[in-house]
Amino acid sequence: METGKPGLLDFLQKDPEIEKVKQYLDFNNEAVVYGLYEGQRTLITAALANQQAGNLLVVCDTEKRAKELWEDLVNLLPGYEALYFPALEMIPYEVIAQSGELEQKRLEVLSHLVLERSKRFAVVTTMEGLSKKLLPVGDFQEGILSLEVGQQMEQQALKAHLVAFGYEYAEQVERAGQFSVRGGIFDIYSANYKNPLRLEFLDSIRFFETSSQCSVDKVKQVWLVPGREFFLMPQCKEAGVREIREQFSHQIEQLAKRKDREPLERLQGKVGELLEKLQQGMYFTGLEQYQTFFYPERPAFWIIWAGSCLWCWMRQTAFRRRRNIWKRSGGSLSANCF
Repeated sequence: METGKPGLLDFLQKDPEIEKVKQYLDFNNEAVVYGLYEGQRTLITAALANQQAGNLLVVCDTEKRAKELWEDLVNLLPGYEALYFPALEMIPYEVIAQSGELEQKRLEVLSHLVLERSKRFAVVTTMEGLSKKLLPVGDFQEGILSLEVGQQMEQQALKAHLVAFGYEYAEQVERAGQFSVRGGIFDIYSANYKNPLRLEFLDSIRFFETSSQCSVDKVKQVWLVPGREFFLMPQCKEAGVREIREQFSHQIEQLAKRKDREPLERLQGKVGELLEKLQQGMYFTGLEQYQTFFYPERPAFWIIWAGSCLWCWMRQTAFRRRRNIWKRSGGSLSANCF
């Protein structure tokens, strides 16, 4: 297998202690290693990953450590595509606020994993990044659209697809997940590309820079990924609206019995506004709060990967309790290394 530092990784892979860890992993599916410094953890992780054919997932205790380790693995494991999967910053106000840049980065990672299944990936994240449940991978894949020069497609069909899979209309695209339309020209910013693309429907496809609006590359085919991590499939929307009605109708009945007028009117107004937006197919800030109504069984990040995956949990003391909770909630781990 390839190595980023041939002499160093070759030496480590032949080390009898590392060979013991590998044999223990092969036999028990789990190994606990104590007494390592940060640099030693990184090198041993790279050495173990370099000897197996599957993917690598490393869970760190802090965002700072995760970013540092990701940068190290980029150099140590050229046979892998190393990716950093950040956690979303959630702020508990009435609506959920989150960084568009972070969501774009997460979508970029998910897109790589789904579109490039033949590659080996080394993904570094935190427990917070790993904890947020995702949509079923089949729904995410359904939102991926291939466009080619000369392809036959109605403009209205493309608009409908973009809206259905989480894209937001804008006068001018500035960030991933936005699109604009001027006559027969579509500007679309898909998270799996560094720059937005411009479709002159569909006679040409080219990428351009948002700042200058100048073209940077002309291509014949592109793949559009969903505009958001969370969007509503039609069949799920209907079931979710029913669940929301049932859930809030009980609370409304209780308030009505108590003749508690002010909270009753406030709740009725909030529920009415929510249902109206859902019926109109509108995306709105805070929609993610209601995702359990639409997707009661949501897979965690690791389900996207098929086949074997080496899991490395950094700082064993900090993670053992949370890892056990993770396994009890339905997670099955191919291998763990602390």
